[in-house]
Amino acid sequence: MCTIKRKILRPITGLYLVKILRSGKKIEPYVIEELDSYVYLVFGGMLQGQSESIDIKETLDGLEEKFKLIGSQLFDFRHIWGYKHIFSALWHAEKAKNANKMISKTFSMEILLYLAGCRQIKKALNLLGVKESSNKIIGVLAATTSEVLPKAYKYLKEKIQFNPKSNIIEEFALKREWFIQQLLEDNYQGAINFSDADIEKAQLQKVALLALEM
Repeated sequence: MCTIKRKILRPITGLYLVKILRSGKKIEPYVIEELDSYVYLVFGGMLQGQSESIDIKETLDGLEEKFKLIGSQLFDFRHIWGYKHIFSALWHAEKAKNANKMISKTFSMEILLYLAGCRQIKKALNLLGVKESSNKIIGVLAATTSEVLPKAYKYLKEKIQFNPKSNIIEEFALKREWFIQQLLEDNYQGAINFSDADIEKAQLQKVALLALEM
């Protein structure tokens, strides 16, 4: 099996630049990353059944209790703009937790809010949550040590039945329309003509601005 290691660089902006070092022949269908306080497993997958048949909250609450996770979340893949978007949100959520300045009551919800770039839980769930139309998902599991994460991932995979599909995390062409619409609604001038790099920059900015509001 392949081990994926990531060298984390911390520029002044506080955003994580990621360099992937691969060894072995097989790439795992997930990435395990250690930040300042916690370790994260990030994955993508295609649901085999209907998303409306899954009780997301009950499933994740049970997962966290069974494996003593710090947090966990599932998202519609169309509404997450790649690895930098994810790890920037995780880093800022960690900072908020460590400083006792969390917006929400749980770390799982804090991750959701930073990824959405907003303070309202209902709005964040509406923006990023798994819906009836969701057939591809992106997930994040958080723990204090890496050992438990593959076991938790395997359990969740069997529980909600999805096929691993890590490349959906950065299938930008399928996400552009939704993100541009959101940026227009947030009054980003010229968003209709944004490149992929412009969209990424705007998403990272929204995450950072939420942190500045604290």
